[in-house]
Amino acid sequence: MNRTVKITMAITFIVVIAVSLVSIVHKLGKSMRLDITERKLYTLSDGTKQILNGLTQPITIKLFYSKTASMKAPDQIRFYTNYYTFVRALLEEYVAQSRGNVKLEVIDPRPYTEEEMAAIRYKLKRFTISQEESFFFGLVVQTQFGVTKTIEFFTPDRQSFVEYDISYLIDTAVTRQKTKIGVLSSLPVMGDDVSGYMAYMMRMQGQQPRQAWGIIRQIKEKYEVVSIPADTDTISDVDMLLVIHPKGLPEKTQFAIDQYILKGKRAMIFVDPHCVV
Repeated sequence: MNRTVKITMAITFIVVIAVSLVSIVHKLGKSMRLDITERKLYTLSDGTKQILNGLTQPITIKLFYSKTASMKAPDQIRFYTNYYTFVRALLEEYVAQSRGNVKLEVIDPRPYTEEEMAAIRYKLKRFTISQEESFFFGLVVQTQFGVTKTIEFFTPDRQSFVEYDISYLIDTAVTRQKTKIGVLSSLPVMGDDVSGYMAYMMRMQGQQPRQAWGIIRQIKEKYEVVSIPADTDTISDVDMLLVIHPKGLPEKTQFAIDQYILKGKRAMIFVDPHCVV
């Protein structure tokens, strides 16, 4: 066998091996995804995987991003290009993890189109770029039962929490009832529970109704929050109990808390021996 034939056979062998490897990688890539970023930016958390694995109905995620308009927009708009790339890649991980229950639609809403009208109908935030061009960057989650949840706009300050925001949106879309949280505290964390009329009368007399604490207001945005009286003898009909600075509670209330926890219910108790409030 002369040298030319050997070289030809060697090249043919290498080509066959390369083609085979490409084919194998392509097939594996359909079921196996690799995140090589340093901070694992595209690796979904266990909580998100649990939500996706627990889906019992198909949902549609619509990502609205004015890609065409952004290309001719000012620098402050073009800044969102990398943000959009990150969100889209993250949503593709949702689709891959959902076992077919999540459908992703990426929409570039152009002026005077049905897509733009849909973005307006979903009440996504709209920023004017020019006389004709508008900029959208939001998300819509829809269930087969007509439930619609939205992120009006992906703001830069929420970029580190994008996965949480999207997963919460999906969870609330498929969950028909809000989790109820009971709050028991010796501090005025719930603020003044007064009607709008009483609040108006208090202001007329130079008094200002106390607002609920910031943490309580944030919890109320996502859960149903009810106040538990400090002298109660039973705690029921709540999914979780928050006990904040339980100072001077009567024995019957302490017993009620004890019984609630012994039933296997969830509770968080915040105690500060140096509280000065």
